[in-house]
Amino acid sequence: MHIPGGDSEATKRIVYYLHQTYKHIRVFIPHMAMSGGTIIARAADEIYMGPYSSLGPTDPQIFLAGKFIPVQAIINEFDMAFDEVSKNPRRALLWNERLKQIPFGQIKAARTMMENSLKYLVELLQKRNCQNKSLGDIKKIANFLNSHEKYSSRGEGITLDDIKDKLTAKDLSKDKDLKDAMLSIYHSTIIFFERTIAQKIVINNHKRRYINNYSPR
Repeated sequence: MHIPGGDSEATKRIVYYLHQTYKHIRVFIPHMAMSGGTIIARAADEIYMGPYSSLGPTDPQIFLAGKFIPVQAIINEFDMAFDEVSKNPRRALLWNERLKQIPFGQIKAARTMMENSLKYLVELLQKRNCQNKSLGDIKKIANFLNSHEKYSSRGEGITLDDIKDKLTAKDLSKDKDLKDAMLSIYHSTIIFFERTIAQKIVINNHKRRYINNYSPR
């Protein structure tokens, strides 16, 4: 699975389908599984990663002022403004210019999104990857994985070393044949997309395939 990003609601529907269909799920990450890809990885029973692989934080984001902003960053900034103005009311004018860029009701929506994201992550970990851990440990893991503070940029990946004592994650580099097979599929697929007009490939275990080509209008 190589996913630079993805819509969280669409990802939840995919996870629901996978859980309803398969009793055991293994996820292989050759390079990165960010955002929606990270959620799918944490919904699996086993995660296979190498030193070249990375996950990302599952912190929810909203589209604001032309770019995606982590909701935790908005919450933190609002709390900072509240604290500073409470101590020094003269700073209200400065903060007013900054906070008026945030639409009415967005702070409450951001808090709700953060709470729901954490709750969903705990439920995912309980079902599969961390089902043998205590609820207290699972909540600690969920807080770590949902942290905007530590991984403020989705480009800053969560490595195998970061999660090996938290999730059921295995080192792919220790199985040379499996590693070579996975990386061969990954690199050949990337090259295929770069050098052809294909935009979608579906291949099953019977070697039947469907390829959809890009058609400019």
